[in-house]
Amino acid sequence: MHDFVRDLTLRTDLMLAKGNHTIEYGGVAKRLSVQNRVDVIDFGGRLWSWLHQTYLVSGYIQDEWRIAPLWRISGGLRANYSWLGHYKLFAPRFSIQRTIDEKTRAKIALGRYYQFIMSVPKFEEMGISLFDTWVMADERIKPMWADHAVFHIETEHIPSVPITVDAYYKRIGNVLRHKAYFTDVFWKMFDQGEGKSFGVDLMARFDLKGFKGWVAYSHGYVINKFSEFAGGKPFYPKHDKRHQVNILLQKNIGKGYTLSLGWVYTTGMPYTEPIGKFVMPYLNGLDFNPFWREMRYYYGGYNNKRVPPYHRLDVGIYKHAEYGKMRVEWFLQVLNVYNRKNIYAYYYSNYYDPYEEGLPQREAIRMFPLLPTFGLSVRF
Repeated sequence: MHDFVRDLTLRTDLMLAKGNHTIEYGGVAKRLSVQNRVDVIDFGGRLWSWLHQTYLVSGYIQDEWRIAPLWRISGGLRANYSWLGHYKLFAPRFSIQRTIDEKTRAKIALGRYYQFIMSVPKFEEMGISLFDTWVMADERIKPMWADHAVFHIETEHIPSVPITVDAYYKRIGNVLRHKAYFTDVFWKMFDQGEGKSFGVDLMARFDLKGFKGWVAYSHGYVINKFSEFAGGKPFYPKHDKRHQVNILLQKNIGKGYTLSLGWVYTTGMPYTEPIGKFVMPYLNGLDFNPFWREMRYYYGGYNNKRVPPYHRLDVGIYKHAEYGKMRVEWFLQVLNVYNRKNIYAYYYSNYYDPYEEGLPQREAIRMFPLLPTFGLSVRF
């Protein structure tokens, strides 16, 4: 399946400051077109083609009110209209900020957001986002929406180490999921459901004795639910990652050289593990032979397991130089220094191994090993 997206946008943003109020307002007009095609070589080329076009118009206004030296309140409204489906949708926003002291600020923000063009993974089982389908909201496929609630606090009480903490909750409606088959009716290829996500993000930046970088940690949950999929039970989608750690350390060693070290860790992606397999007659729709058999899997639950955790260490050296008006940068980087054999996904074959007592045969799709890279950029 191939997708072609065109986006023509006209935008204006204005601001008016008066007294303790800062008012921002503006609008956006878009002409969007999405062409989705299914090409099958065995059928001689293009099998199906759909063209969706729409005009999106939105306007917004927001007022930030400094009600006291330590308090700020912001409220706004965004109005959206989509010609395809004739959707008239309003999205309110609100936030309140308190300056606790000269180095600490806290903020609570609430808001609703709409999305009229969505990217849906084609191969959800594999977690491959490279082959997403671009889907436009229409009469049958409703726009995706999300209600956000965020608590944010930042402090600079530790010299040269600003720290931020964000706790969030997000409720999502009209989430799309690609079905396992293609059909000539476009909207029938998708399930629409609901979801939610919540968690905490922490980040500490530092600039100490010539060392710069950050340490970030995230703990989160993503849960989706579709009435016509997985028995209507909630499940963890591919992008649900319980723990994520990112560490970056950089050191300027002089003469335009910078050393860099980065480490990343994430919980493995969920996948569906068969708990057994069985043999059934092979039915191809054209002929039936009672002696033909095929293997089928029995599953215990959707995304009931996770691949091992992903982690790797990267090191690099960067060189910056200027020659008149020309700026040159080159780098030498080694990815996955300790050659961690990270697993992207598992797949199961129908190969029968008598020594495995008929258990499903699992194969791993691994990610890149130790990988040296070199790059050069020149700017005038």
